[in-house]
Amino acid sequence: MLQVILFIELLLVHSTTQSLEEREANCNDDVELKCPHPDIANFDSVVWYKHHDNKIIGIVVKTVKSGKVSRYDSNSKGTFGDNYSLLLSRVTPDDATIYMCKLNAKLGFQNKEVEVKLTVNECVTAWTPVLNSSQPMSRHPTYTEIPLVWSLVSYAAVGILKFTISIICVLIVHHQTSRKLKLRC
Repeated sequence: MLQVILFIELLLVHSTTQSLEEREANCNDDVELKCPHPDIANFDSVVWYKHHDNKIIGIVVKTVKSGKVSRYDSNSKGTFGDNYSLLLSRVTPDDATIYMCKLNAKLGFQNKEVEVKLTVNECVTAWTPVLNSSQPMSRHPTYTEIPLVWSLVSYAAVGILKFTISIICVLIVHHQTSRKLKLRC
């Protein structure tokens, strides 16, 4: 009996948990976040939210029956795409967060939520070198001299570190061999 109850609990936990899908995009890409739905006829509306500063902020809502789309905020980024997906244009690292697609069910059916974690890579701008025509161009690389004191201190530090590591290794080997000799006696 206990095994049957445990089995039922495991089935219930599995059916109520949602996995977090992950999506990675490059800066300034157009991104489509999918909202999988088995049978859209059982739902009244589809709403996309995003997590921001420990708050859930509405982006867009679409009524299934009429197809009417409403925005929560005129500044919110995102529109509906095919199959109730969320389209985000020219994403930046500021858009990286967890997005949630909520399917609001008709009476007698169960609501469904799907979360998608969006990761956006850093924006990289192209760098073009500027040639300063007032300075003569040199074919030889320029070197900066390191002061003598810095060189001496660096060599001394490396030497002390090597000496310390050598002493530690000798002590460890000596300790192990003395233990082996004691065990033989």
